[in-house]
Amino acid sequence: MDTLSPNCRGDSEPIVIDSASIEVSRRQKKVKTDRVDVIALLRLLMRYDNGEDEALQIINAPSVEQEDERRLNRERERLIKERGAHSARIKSLFVLHGIRIDKMREVPIILPTVTASVVGYDLPKDLKAEIRREYQRYTQVNNQIKELEKLQLSRAKENNSKSVEIINRLMLLKGVGWQSSWVMGMEFFAWRRFKNRKQVASCAGLSPTPYDSGDSVREQGISKAGNKRIRKICVEGMY
Repeated sequence: MDTLSPNCRGDSEPIVIDSASIEVSRRQKKVKTDRVDVIALLRLLMRYDNGEDEALQIINAPSVEQEDERRLNRERERLIKERGAHSARIKSLFVLHGIRIDKMREVPIILPTVTASVVGYDLPKDLKAEIRREYQRYTQVNNQIKELEKLQLSRAKENNSKSVEIINRLMLLKGVGWQSSWVMGMEFFAWRRFKNRKQVASCAGLSPTPYDSGDSVREQGISKAGNKRIRKICVEGMY
């Protein structure tokens, strides 16, 4: 993102633009200096100030408070991936010796007495120690996920902010749970302003990208140039 200030349309706040929307030369070899970049940005800003809205793509950046509200669901997302990595590691260590487990809570029960099912020997002590340490990390991450979920639920019940109000309203929709409502509220509807459904689809990366030039007419699929968390929930909700 690039920031231009002051806003020539009379606003006192600077405008934040999408750097990917800045026009560049398509020549194989092009001049790239700070002076050239500043002149190019100035030309685009002049066009935007004269009423050409398509000259720059303005980004609606969240405030510090709005950005902080997204911490809980994003941390939970990272912890779930980390928990999955620990789970896969433990299962793979067992599979090396022909042992399969269905649920992670079985690990501390079977680890002291388990033997390899193929050759009938006891598991090596260092392998058991590694599995034990990996399971401790898995348990710690799992407990942190549960703490975050409790915190989210408590805020949804006790907090009277606009974001929480949007979450509770989304939960009234059929098939939308509290976690999906939290992500959609904090990532999308709590601080963004949409004028039409096209803006909603574009911000989620769900807008179509047709290729219609001459005799070539085809659809390239969705753009995927938006919020991946919202796009994931929308796609999952279709099935």
